[in-house]
Amino acid sequence: LTDCPASRLGLPVPMLVSSSASLQFPCSRASAGPGHSQAVPPWPGPAAVAPSFGAAAAALSVAAALPPSSRLLRERRRRRGTCGRRGGDVRAPVAALRAASVRYHEAVEAPAAQELARKLGLECAALAPAAATSVAARPAAPYLLRADGRWQLVVGSLTDGRGSPLHFSLDLSEEGLPPQQCRRLSEPPSAHSLFVALGRPAPGLRIVDATGGFGSDAMLMSKCFGAVVSVIERNPLVYAVLQEAAARAAPPGSPSVFGGPVLFGDASEILSGSPAASAGGAAWAPGDVDVVYLDPMFPRQKARKGMPDLPMQVLAECCEAVASAAGDAGPPESTAERRLLDAALRLARERVVVKRAADSPFFAGTKPASSLKGTTNRFDVYMPRGVAPASGKEAKTAADPFDAIRAAHLRAQKA
Repeated sequence: LTDCPASRLGLPVPMLVSSSASLQFPCSRASAGPGHSQAVPPWPGPAAVAPSFGAAAAALSVAAALPPSSRLLRERRRRRGTCGRRGGDVRAPVAALRAASVRYHEAVEAPAAQELARKLGLECAALAPAAATSVAARPAAPYLLRADGRWQLVVGSLTDGRGSPLHFSLDLSEEGLPPQQCRRLSEPPSAHSLFVALGRPAPGLRIVDATGGFGSDAMLMSKCFGAVVSVIERNPLVYAVLQEAAARAAPPGSPSVFGGPVLFGDASEILSGSPAASAGGAAWAPGDVDVVYLDPMFPRQKARKGMPDLPMQVLAECCEAVASAAGDAGPPESTAERRLLDAALRLARERVVVKRAADSPFFAGTKPASSLKGTTNRFDVYMPRGVAPASGKEAKTAADPFDAIRAAHLRAQKA
């Protein structure tokens, strides 16, 4: 009972050991030796407890009203393994993805909210004042909120430190990036496995990130590798936040901070050249794209030991909401993956790189030409027809991207 919610609430718990048959209380040294305890009849209930144990009885009543610890553990495991669930970015149809909403606080924000709702085919409505601070009054599904001239993503299943609904906003400027991402961008390109998976490209490589998310990998490829990255995102909630943040941080004359446009729509249709597939209206011809990069929500065979970072939790909640809205309306997952991989291989001039968990099955059930496996993730490289995969010394170098870094460290230590 020392681990029950009563002790965590700071209430006294005089009982030492509890079982289904009896309770044991501490006894004086006169009646028993040190450390001994005396068995008493079965627990009679809070009403029959002596007044000295009234606080403990009240604590047990409070504990009975709290959620069982098993439920909390299951919820923690579910949150930890959210990144391993099947995401809605590959399978769910666009019609199900539009089962979201756009909200706004002030009337001055209504035009921008209505314009985005028309662009993405979402519902638009004013947010009730009580929903801004009340957990019970807020919508259950994630929604977009226009406030203070910026888009915020409000996730109903997440709360901030004060218990209020979580309002997530994205900042891709140099001042707004988290320290961990700034450290990644400051490292040399050869320190990243993705750089080797892309073929150690020279600056100016044209890459399409077909599963953009919140743009962390697109930032790495554009800022650290010097590539020109175009991003596709089919989740309307994620797209609105990403597109605004990328436009705000873009240098003059550039469509986004990644160097290329941020598009909304089905990646399979956009990569296939469908003219009406993207809200941005962009289409590529064969030869316009060097590499297509895919980072879908992949299944993990093993549960994570810790919680993912906040952006990944928000992204996983959005994908889970989209997948729940889609139900069985979309094509089978293997069919959607096969269609996306085929479209990427037809468009890419050099290669297609797919990021997976280290223990995940191959994307679309297709064996890649080569793989770079790390401790937690794996990069599978697919070659288009007519392009020979890396072989010999190049393949050996690609097997471990940190060989050159280790050799440099050894040389520095000897010196």
